[in-house]
Amino acid sequence: MALQAIVADWNGTIISDRSEMPILKHMAADIARHLLPFHPRKLLRIIKARQELNRLNEEKQRDQNFDYVREMYQTYNRKIINGTPMSVIRYSVENYAAGSEVQQKLDYRVLNVLRKYHDENKKCGILSAGFDYGIDRILAAAGYRNSFDFLLADELVENDGKATHLLLRIYGNKGAFLRNLLNEHQINPDKTVYIGDTEDDESCFQLVKYPVVSFFAPEEFRQHCTHKYQAFAPKSGEELEDFLKKIDK
Repeated sequence: MALQAIVADWNGTIISDRSEMPILKHMAADIARHLLPFHPRKLLRIIKARQELNRLNEEKQRDQNFDYVREMYQTYNRKIINGTPMSVIRYSVENYAAGSEVQQKLDYRVLNVLRKYHDENKKCGILSAGFDYGIDRILAAAGYRNSFDFLLADELVENDGKATHLLLRIYGNKGAFLRNLLNEHQINPDKTVYIGDTEDDESCFQLVKYPVVSFFAPEEFRQHCTHKYQAFAPKSGEELEDFLKKIDK
């Protein structure tokens, strides 16, 4: 049965960062610099918010049931990004995306495979609970944006040229979004590969015929998914390519 599409997560799959915290921290620093020296009260609010984000990260380490992502976004939206000019955010993201440190975090084993299959007219896309503009700019800086037919991730809402909040629609709802994507692009789930790295991807593993665990996924999760979903967990780029060749017949 010929392969029709490959859909990948972003954090922990195409980029090694397991969450959006690095880009959000970078944006917060640039927002703080923008506020100097005329908005000391807003600047103090951002400093306190960054301290709160660090505390949330420590809480995540102590309690596995702690919903770090939702708490992080609530704090970030309320105390950092709301009211920031979009020009400041775009400038910050563009600089972040082009940085060599960020580009080195990308998994070119996965990106090169996706480019190859996209060039062979397979549908390739990203489904992520991350920040869509950040993902778009990082891929563009690396020269891979045109290798994706679709990029569905959460958006930054703006009003009158200023940011209001980052959406968090996809987190916890990936299976439903993937089903809609496949329907929209007329893709058969039985001819689809989905690559992911966390529990949030498991609903997608259940939906497609060919679940694949990313290289960055923790070993415990890799074993869990190979057992529960018969997912493929490659250890090298060559193993991933061989697997795709076998199912693309």
